[in-house]
Amino acid sequence: MSIFIRIWFFFGLIILLGLWFMSYTFNQQVKPNVRQVVEDTLAENANIIAMLVAEDVHDNRVNTVQFDEKIQQALNRKLNATIWQHNKKEINQQIYITDAKGIVIYDSQGIATGQDYSKWNDVYLTLQGKYGVRSTRSYDLKGNDLGSSNSTMFIAAPIYYQVNQQQQLIGVVSIGKPNSSVQPYIQRSENQLFRQAAWIALLSLFLASLVAYWL
Repeated sequence: MSIFIRIWFFFGLIILLGLWFMSYTFNQQVKPNVRQVVEDTLAENANIIAMLVAEDVHDNRVNTVQFDEKIQQALNRKLNATIWQHNKKEINQQIYITDAKGIVIYDSQGIATGQDYSKWNDVYLTLQGKYGVRSTRSYDLKGNDLGSSNSTMFIAAPIYYQVNQQQQLIGVVSIGKPNSSVQPYIQRSENQLFRQAAWIALLSLFLASLVAYWL
């Protein structure tokens, strides 16, 4: 084996290993960073909705047809937003509301009403005066785990109502968003990272060849 091949292989191996490590480390940060932004947005939305529905919860209007229609119209609102070259057309969120004991009194999907959610992390922590958050994996009809990309993140906020000049905790509102709804943004970042890494790798190997030839 010629000295040129040995030097080129040595430099190329070091460059490719360093590039792979940097790309892998950066790629591992993409998903957590995107989900942190989603969590931040859900926390704000949950607290806003908690303020808006406080009077309805206090007056026992959340189980009425009018309240459900209002929520469904908001969740089914059509969008036409181009976000980072991704065309977003619909809202991917769900809402459920519990009373002060953690019993679901409203569910936008209509499947959890009446169930005890007091042990679920988002509701339990919120009722304890803490920050309530949980991530629940999704399963198919056969009970197979669909993976973390198909899980749903839930962020909860306390519902307060002023009674006798005092803020009284009367329930919890929790907003869920499937992680699959942000997968297009993650995939776009990964594809862009792969293309850039490929070009840098080719350029690095070419420069390694020049250095090897010069030596």
